[in-house]
Amino acid sequence: MQKTVFSSLPPAAADRVAEVLAQYATTQATTHDFIYQTLTASQAYASDEEVKATLADICDTIDAIDAAYRDIQTYKQKGLSLDIWLRDGLQAAVGHLPQAEQDQVADAVRTAMNANNHALLNTLSDGAAGTNQATDVVAKGFADLNKNVFGLELREDIKVNALLNAMALETIQVHGDKENTAAAAYFASSLGDATDSNFKKVVVTAVEIAKKKQLLPDALSNVSTVEMAAIVDKGLTGVKVAHKVATGEVDPVAAVEYLIDRTAARVKAVVDTTCRTVGNKVGATIGGMIGSIFGPVGTALGTAVGGYVGEQAGQKVAVFINKGVEKVATVAKSVVRSVDKAVSSAWNSAKLWLLG
Repeated sequence: MQKTVFSSLPPAAADRVAEVLAQYATTQATTHDFIYQTLTASQAYASDEEVKATLADICDTIDAIDAAYRDIQTYKQKGLSLDIWLRDGLQAAVGHLPQAEQDQVADAVRTAMNANNHALLNTLSDGAAGTNQATDVVAKGFADLNKNVFGLELREDIKVNALLNAMALETIQVHGDKENTAAAAYFASSLGDATDSNFKKVVVTAVEIAKKKQLLPDALSNVSTVEMAAIVDKGLTGVKVAHKVATGEVDPVAAVEYLIDRTAARVKAVVDTTCRTVGNKVGATIGGMIGSIFGPVGTALGTAVGGYVGEQAGQKVAVFINKGVEKVATVAKSVVRSVDKAVSSAWNSAKLWLLG
């Protein structure tokens, strides 16, 4: 049975992205000023205050993801694991909340990530994996020893999600029919450097404007700017990693590890931002945001954006992306086969069907 092919960007939204990238390739303004000018010129916002708030959300979210990723690497350099970083990161994010709200946030994150993985798997397999409920969450709440169990469980959920997203990238076919210098520079730059970060902010801006102008599917109409930034970061990171693998700059195994760590960084950034800015019902809000970013809808949009931006970078980049997604997906599939055996037999059966 053929897997679902994730849809391309709607033509009007694609045109918006292309227009913004063409302007960015020739601008003399700083990235911050360019985004402000682009948001203002779009006439999609009711006031200058709304423009500035949107600009802040775009830049702060990408910067927070970058900072969280760097922090993960610092932990690893000290001999500490990703699950310990997740435990400590959530503690830092929710520590100011009452214990009951800390429990709600932790349970919402784990439940949403687990459910996303099932939904994403079913989407990738055209529903052949069934409609199984999420596997049981062992750690309830976020206190005492449960914090350690939480970190271990969330690490596995994040790993599976990153791997499924890597496999989703295999469904795109990039045709390099453009020659945008800013897009080409993005793929030529190192993972996580200033060019990488600034370019992502610009693409988020273009997609955010497309959302405001109702150029995206209805399922994305209520996605917040923070969610949109995380979704675009996911899609662009995936295609860039694939490109780096195909050019030989990054080993496929290291690439998968990068995708996993970057996924963890997105989770931390979203949780931290929401806990600081949402006054009530924090757990429910975070659960919904995690669902939008890491489930099928966010994966579909991120994949479509990544593929389209790859096309803007030219034929040579497109060829490498197409080769790279196959290599990364192959490694991802092999890692999925070794994921924690504690998951349900139905989940294992579904994975075996998908992987063949």
